[in-house]
Amino acid sequence: MSEAYGMAGAKSSAAQSAQLGINFIVQSQGEGGGFGYGGPGEDTSVTGWQIMACKSGKVAGLKVPEEAIDGFVRFLNSKVDPETGRTGYRSPGKGSNAMVAVGLVCRLFLGQQPGKNPVLAKAAEVLNKAGPNPRDCYYDYYATLGMFQMGKGHWKEWNERFSLALVARQSRLGSFAGSWDYKGITHADRGGRIYVTAMNVLSLEVYYRYLPMYR
Repeated sequence: MSEAYGMAGAKSSAAQSAQLGINFIVQSQGEGGGFGYGGPGEDTSVTGWQIMACKSGKVAGLKVPEEAIDGFVRFLNSKVDPETGRTGYRSPGKGSNAMVAVGLVCRLFLGQQPGKNPVLAKAAEVLNKAGPNPRDCYYDYYATLGMFQMGKGHWKEWNERFSLALVARQSRLGSFAGSWDYKGITHADRGGRIYVTAMNVLSLEVYYRYLPMYR
């Protein structure tokens, strides 16, 4: 909704809905600056999506309170291991590589710069060593976006390993042409082919949808 508003302008039907959505996110923010699934505890995955939404809203000109941004930073700092650059799911440094990717993207979108925060370079190195994962499009999306924003050699090396291999796995036959198979893909037991295809398309178009922030 935030992106629709940003493209269509203040007179669009998306304007009020987008701001109300941002307001709901801000009102729902937990004491630790993050978000969870409704029960106790805040986690990096749910929080990451809220940061993405608020970033889109802010870029589009919607009102995102600085207090909410400060809360996001506080949450991320509470979940990172500064020695390794790994962001954990609910505990510092303890989580999957997907959470490392979420942490990297969110820090970049919150204004942290690669040359000034060593955590960013350490996180990018974790992702570079791990490489793309054809079984996890959630991880690939965040990692691809993070590497693109890190720029320089990070993006070139990652894209060479990622994009052509992903396109090669795209279905070209029958009614499924243009989509990707979802069998064996993390989280796809619920989202199916639509989820996997949407995430893969978002990964492939990161350099069409976003400008490099620090070039």
